[in-house]
Amino acid sequence: MEIDAALFAQQRRPKFGNANPERMRQAFWEWMVRGDDSEPTERGGGLSSVGLMMRDGKLKSGFGPYRARDLFKVQLNREDGPIWTFERVIRSRTAGTNACISL
Repeated sequence: MEIDAALFAQQRRPKFGNANPERMRQAFWEWMVRGDDSEPTERGGGLSSVGLMMRDGKLKSGFGPYRARDLFKVQLNREDGPIWTFERVIRSRTAGTNACISL
């Protein structure tokens, strides 16, 4: 599945449906969920072999909005708003601790 810059610009924002659940057929969203067949940028295994990358000294997922930002050369700018992502961050509270996990 190939996504071009025009389709990315059209479908990059979150959208809300009219029912729950509602099937949202957005090619960019499907691409974000399924991934693509391109070669990892880091050869020979390493972080990319398990879907991770280092960005600004922090360990990040190689998928989700960072993947789209890299492919379409979109700078991180809060004024541009979010890029739709399938990744979810949830918070779990356990007595005496706070933990945040990414699914």
